[in-house]
Amino acid sequence: MLSCRRKDKDVTPTPELKTYISKQTFHNIGIYTWSYDEQNRLKNIVFVSANESSNKSHTYSITAYDAQNRILEGKFDYVDPTVKDARFKNTFNAAGKLERAQFYDDATGAAESYNTTTYPSNEQTMFNSYRADGTLSYCDVHTLTADMKNLAETKRYTGPNGTGTLTSTTTYSNYNSTIKDYSPLYPVGYGSTPKRENVHAVQVYTPTTGAAQSFTFTSEANADGYVTRRINASGTFNSYEYIKK
Repeated sequence: MLSCRRKDKDVTPTPELKTYISKQTFHNIGIYTWSYDEQNRLKNIVFVSANESSNKSHTYSITAYDAQNRILEGKFDYVDPTVKDARFKNTFNAAGKLERAQFYDDATGAAESYNTTTYPSNEQTMFNSYRADGTLSYCDVHTLTADMKNLAETKRYTGPNGTGTLTSTTTYSNYNSTIKDYSPLYPVGYGSTPKRENVHAVQVYTPTTGAAQSFTFTSEANADGYVTRRINASGTFNSYEYIKK
């Protein structure tokens, strides 16, 4: 009598879902809603301001990526018709890091403000913000923690690349190694500060003249460990939402 043996079928593994930012709500600033294209690349961010006098509502759109999926070009479309729409173009250094962001008047194409970023060491990043006439607005020097995972301090200067007068120092401490920050989810070419792996609980801002200000936070996270709320000691909070696909 012949016996039949069932042939094992190949099992196709289920693709691992990735996490993406879907919404960020910042107290007294506004709400950023993120959307993505069919390749799961950032498509646009719609910002609804909580204070139009200081932060104008707009849509930030990506118009071009490079071959490495870094943000190459994009634009800002403002809701307020009296505010000029702008577009930008990013350039990257040989190491693939953002080196310059040049902004243009979207209507005329005239070059306007620009930012440059230099990387003197693995621990340090220097971000320079220039006006359209080429004069420096400010320079932020960011220094990482000893383990290279998070931001330790930011010093602001009046001169390029950490020269001129020091105007303020901001320190970040008491990082929670169990809660992940959202910034590593940013695409390359978005954001001007180094990405952090975790969230901090203490932040101290010390101007060169005037009293220091200290801020403490508690944080909540989702099942994947990403921060969902950052609560200030005053009770105000920022919130973060994600999608997986």
